[in-house]
Amino acid sequence: MASASDEENDAVLSDVEADEPVPVDIRNPENISVEKFREILAELDRERVAREAAENAKNDLQVSFNRLKVLCHEAIKKRDECSRQRDDALREKEEALKKLESVGGELSEGIKLKEDVLRQKDEVLKQLEEVRKARESMRVEMETGSSMLVSGMEKISRKVSSYKEFGGNGCQSRISTQGCLQ
Repeated sequence: MASASDEENDAVLSDVEADEPVPVDIRNPENISVEKFREILAELDRERVAREAAENAKNDLQVSFNRLKVLCHEAIKKRDECSRQRDDALREKEEALKKLESVGGELSEGIKLKEDVLRQKDEVLKQLEEVRKARESMRVEMETGSSMLVSGMEKISRKVSSYKEFGGNGCQSRISTQGCLQ
């Protein structure tokens, strides 16, 4: 697009620059009047002023065009930089989402492991409670058995103590209020 407008500007300016002075048909220089000469000089001055104005306008347009070109290049650079930053941000976002998904998966696995460990802990605590209860019942049974044994021995001791002799030396020397086995 810039090249098309350059060609148009060149064409317009080349028209101005390419104008060759129109040859004035002067057949006889003495026949030219002073007024006619002044008119030609005035027209020549007007054309020179117009040409200078056109050249100044051309220079101003060229400066403006160059500024515009620089601004366009800067805008293109900024656009490219923004596109690159956007692409980088999207890439970082995708990486963050992937990491988030993997961390989420690891977290859910960790939660499952924790639940399994808690379930196993509960099972171990139940088993421990059962062992404690079994131990307590065994202790109670042993105490009951021990007290039954002691009371049975005391009964046997009392019955035996009523007999003075119990088959020779046997248990007699050991018989006391506490029983034979002590």
